[in-house]
Amino acid sequence: MNPLKICAISDTHGNPFEVPPCDVFCHCGDWSPLEIQDDFCRMQDWLEKFIMHLCLLPCKHVVLIAGNHDLCMESMMLCHAFTDMQYRLGLTTTVIEDGYPKHIAKVHYLNQDSVILDGVKFWGSPVTRQVNRYIKRWAFETNSPSYEIPADADILLTHQPPSCNGLGNTYWKQSIPSKRFGSDELREAVWSSHAKLLLCGHIHTGNHKLTTLNNVAKTKACNVSMLDEQYEVRYPVAEFNLEV
Repeated sequence: MNPLKICAISDTHGNPFEVPPCDVFCHCGDWSPLEIQDDFCRMQDWLEKFIMHLCLLPCKHVVLIAGNHDLCMESMMLCHAFTDMQYRLGLTTTVIEDGYPKHIAKVHYLNQDSVILDGVKFWGSPVTRQVNRYIKRWAFETNSPSYEIPADADILLTHQPPSCNGLGNTYWKQSIPSKRFGSDELREAVWSSHAKLLLCGHIHTGNHKLTTLNNVAKTKACNVSMLDEQYEVRYPVAEFNLEV
């Protein structure tokens, strides 16, 4: 079986990006431009352009989740934007299945759920630990994060990094990592999973090297943020060849 070519990125914050040809492109959240992230009307217009860009990327499928800056995705007005806009903009393919039309989308938005693409199960969650214990400021924040990863999930997209292997440590302007910002809850959930690959972001300068997590399934993991802690472009799109 040929390996699955995956390209991945996170924390683009409205910056333009391109990807090399691949089977699946994954985005792990925080794609909203900082200057309009809390203006839902402007975000709606921006999302149309973003979705059209994703549909033009040289890949067969796109899988993405939201991040804590993607405030519009908590809104009932826009939480189905990726599905609705692809159909409205004529970006879906219609096939007849069991005598009924079925609309096939290229871009798949996940919010603590999964999608199977070419026999591979992708699961995604935007959940992050709340920065301020008493005031919720950002999207998908909680004081009690949980990650119910399906037993048969192959590839995980999370915005929050797990608390291991430096994935949630920032190295901004220092050689010794800061205190960890990863999630213990996510670490335990991944250790109990059978996933082959975990992709995350959120902590921009977390460990960008592919690392093996200490669990039975030997899950590989990588922080794929594009920006550094000063929101400057620093890292290229990550590329993986995965045997499935």
